[in-house]
Amino acid sequence: MIRTFVIIMATLTLVACGNGAKRDTEQKVYAVEMPEIPAILTTQSDRAQYVAIHFWDNFDFADTTFLSHNDVLEQAFADYIAALGTLPADKAKTAVHGMLQRALPTPAMFGKFTEMYEHYLYDPNSPARNEELYIPVLEFVVASDKVDELDKLRPRSQLELALKNRVGQKAADIAIRLANGAGASLYGTAADYTILYINNPDCTACAEITDQLVNSPITQLLSTGRVKVFAVYPDEDITAWRNHLPSMPSEWINGYEETLSMRDKETYDIRAIPSLYLLDKDKTVLIKDAASVAPLEQYFVRNGLLTVEK
Repeated sequence: MIRTFVIIMATLTLVACGNGAKRDTEQKVYAVEMPEIPAILTTQSDRAQYVAIHFWDNFDFADTTFLSHNDVLEQAFADYIAALGTLPADKAKTAVHGMLQRALPTPAMFGKFTEMYEHYLYDPNSPARNEELYIPVLEFVVASDKVDELDKLRPRSQLELALKNRVGQKAADIAIRLANGAGASLYGTAADYTILYINNPDCTACAEITDQLVNSPITQLLSTGRVKVFAVYPDEDITAWRNHLPSMPSEWINGYEETLSMRDKETYDIRAIPSLYLLDKDKTVLIKDAASVAPLEQYFVRNGLLTVEK
């Protein structure tokens, strides 16, 4: 069965008939119809990838009446983003660019989809946030000669930030001042893995992340020295930072960035705090801007550093 996302719009039409009038009901179905998956594709992975690549094959991007039925587009788009995550990076980029190319001739539709991409993939509060999937969107918009230069200003700025400290790249170094006045740096932290924890003393979500780290199985790795936490406060209220010191584990490398380079020079994208990065011994980014400790734990489990209790 072909899956569809549907909303039915009932329109009432008055039709003259003799001396009276008859009320007739017409129904128009708004649906984003899923592609028919070839029977030859039998594995879950292959079927998911086919859906991601062909998701919009049956969609009419010129039909702007869809814009009046946001719930249809939102539900379909949420499923599309989930499917897109099953693709390798090169195929995901091709799928995104192909979809946007089809939407481009209809400005209202193109604007709606780029808006949804930003909301789902770039908003700090989105559970689907994924900069690596958002980068192809930004690259398409910035490169297109059909998009007004004024409309490229925000995407261009977003792209510049998104391309910093990407997974697989070396993280930018960070120099901090510790509570005792000594200096420390990210690249001066010797460990197999470093958890870069960007935080703020007055942040409720930061308190939750700190609690997660303290109670995580990762503490087993901290005790051996294979993993270290490099906690950074990137702002200027040093009194608030000092008052918060008793709430932070003493074994962490915890300091404030007195040059404010992260904020003022945007060496890191700190739109949303807290933010977690996992770096290897060479400070190559393994996980970027995680919103919880769970992705870090999963990485350590996958790589045999932690075991899952049964």
